[in-house]
Amino acid sequence: LTNWSSNCSGDWSNQTTAQQLKGTLPYLAPELLQTNSELTVATDVFAFGVLLYQLLYGVHPFLRADANSTMQAILQQDWQQPPQAVKLPAALVSLIKNCLATQPMQRPDDFAQLARQLRQQQQIAIKRQRFGAWYWASRWQSWLSIAPLLLLLFVWLGQQSVDKARLLSQGQTLAILPFDNLGADPSVDQFLQGMALSLSQDLATIGLHNGQVWVVPPAELARLKQPSREQVYQQYHSDLIVSGALQHLGASRRLTLTLQHGADGRLLGSTELDLPLNGWRDAQQQVRSALLQLLDWQQPLGLALSKGVATSDEAYQAYLTGLSLLYRFDYKDNIQRSIDQLQRATELAPEFTEAKFALISALLRHARMPDAVASLHKAEQLLLSIEDARPTEHVRVMVFKADTYLLRSQFLKAVKFFEQALVLDADNPNSLIGIARAHTQLGNLSEAESYLILLTNKFSHWHFYNTLALFYYDTSQTAKALTAFEKLQATTLNNDLVLQTIGAIKMSQADYIGAQKAFEQALHVEPTAENYSNLATLFFYQKSYSRAVSHFEIAVKLAPNRFQLWGNLADSYRWSGRKDDALMSYNRALTLLNHRLRLSPNHPKLQMQKALFLAKSGQESHALKTLPEASSTRMKVSAAQVYELTGKRQQAIELLQAAVKEGYSINAVTEEPEFAGLLEELDLTNLQHYHLRQ
Repeated sequence: LTNWSSNCSGDWSNQTTAQQLKGTLPYLAPELLQTNSELTVATDVFAFGVLLYQLLYGVHPFLRADANSTMQAILQQDWQQPPQAVKLPAALVSLIKNCLATQPMQRPDDFAQLARQLRQQQQIAIKRQRFGAWYWASRWQSWLSIAPLLLLLFVWLGQQSVDKARLLSQGQTLAILPFDNLGADPSVDQFLQGMALSLSQDLATIGLHNGQVWVVPPAELARLKQPSREQVYQQYHSDLIVSGALQHLGASRRLTLTLQHGADGRLLGSTELDLPLNGWRDAQQQVRSALLQLLDWQQPLGLALSKGVATSDEAYQAYLTGLSLLYRFDYKDNIQRSIDQLQRATELAPEFTEAKFALISALLRHARMPDAVASLHKAEQLLLSIEDARPTEHVRVMVFKADTYLLRSQFLKAVKFFEQALVLDADNPNSLIGIARAHTQLGNLSEAESYLILLTNKFSHWHFYNTLALFYYDTSQTAKALTAFEKLQATTLNNDLVLQTIGAIKMSQADYIGAQKAFEQALHVEPTAENYSNLATLFFYQKSYSRAVSHFEIAVKLAPNRFQLWGNLADSYRWSGRKDDALMSYNRALTLLNHRLRLSPNHPKLQMQKALFLAKSGQESHALKTLPEASSTRMKVSAAQVYELTGKRQQAIELLQAAVKEGYSINAVTEEPEFAGLLEELDLTNLQHYHLRQ
């Protein structure tokens, strides 16, 4: 390090300031010099920015000959220029400026964000180095390689000047690993991260009163891709390591907590807790109490806990409640209730960025429903506000932006923003899934497949295999769907989403007994609208229309705003002879679909669905006018239904022949009631021979 105190008379600059100030003066943020502000992440980020400036430019930005001059330099943002010109990447210069911003809100939110930006710059430097940009790449890449040491140095300086009792050498170190999601539903991961964050902060506070224990910050653990006990001990020398696993048990969740010795993994204790599906505020206290008992710690009376990154307990509780509701978004009114709770969290704590991100996620989920166009507008406005407050790029902002374009059927723009998100974080699963969906909508099936295969290679997880299997199934790639299906069978049991996929594939193979078993098992695991609908669809294609009606009626009660469910119910009514009920249900489906089309007026699949509903409800001319171009295999089958219903059989036959040659199941054609009248004219023998040759 540059000896910045050598420019001063005396050695005042490396001493702590007077009692009214908190820290070493040359590293204090402006707000600490002007008000009674407490030390925060923002003040730490400012001090870290000072260190970066000092290391990269070889001079301290604010240090002057005396304390008063130094304070004025900090307040007036009077940066000291280096003795010689130093050329740094523009993004790195911008990062330093953001860290040293006068207003706390203008600085990066946390060190996890800083680490991501530094890694991004490292990747860029490596690429430029490969192409011959040796000078500046090697210049700043060399300091980036010691970034972890800088972080440790920063912690050391802060402890020396702020709170000597928290020095790592004087107490134990504790780490809370990210909790495992045994149910593996990605929507619950964010909740588990929130709980681990809150528990880490609580234990950090309590640890000061129980043997001077230092808790490794979650932002530090997040730097490890898949943190394990061995990795955490090697990186942070953690004496104690807490791990947890959450298992779904119907109406409750079972959380298993384990305490291990960091060095050798010895089991020091474990406990199990049954947590209710809702009421996570009580669950938070329950989990914290269990952890304290495992650690044999006492909670001091009157100690404020569970504030998380919010400014009040109430805001954080609303945040956790909103996340738990969003986890079960398929339950009636849960999405709206989640939005209400997350909105309340952001109102109580306007700088609570995690709550804002969760709110955007809930709004985008809600925007997929009919009559919810306003939710998309709100999500877009909230995204703009986050960007205004945080000028640096953020991977979640990019992903959410891309999602908004997906909802608006602007697939090329969606691809662009997903690609930008992948530049920021190449391992982001949401970006990989999103860009695959966008390419699928554009008809770029090979590109979509490549991203999904990359996803499964990076993350050997049932959810991603399930996504790949559904992609193959939806695009009529039967052989590949079966391969993915086999992997699904090997990775998980009793998961309703996997069982749905298994049932769909068995149904496409005309294994109706196996399909019914899978769908009934899925319904037993989770009695959702989707699982009732899947079983009803099976009954429909077995021509058991009354059973189909009864199950579809339950499905629409559970999810009354789903146009597809109303359309399926209408089909069942029509084929069971209940024409009036069918017409009413088609009209309801069309009303909901038209609301959805306001959001995405150019979405080809939605337009095709509308043409089908119109044709089935007797509005033939309107159906033909609405019919879009059939670009994919499944859209060709749907268009064939429209042509058959409107009396244009030859067009229907041509489209069906093309679809079968592209891989669509012949069995599915023969089982479709709408095609019963044209089967004699469809040359199934030649098509069967075509399949055998393939």
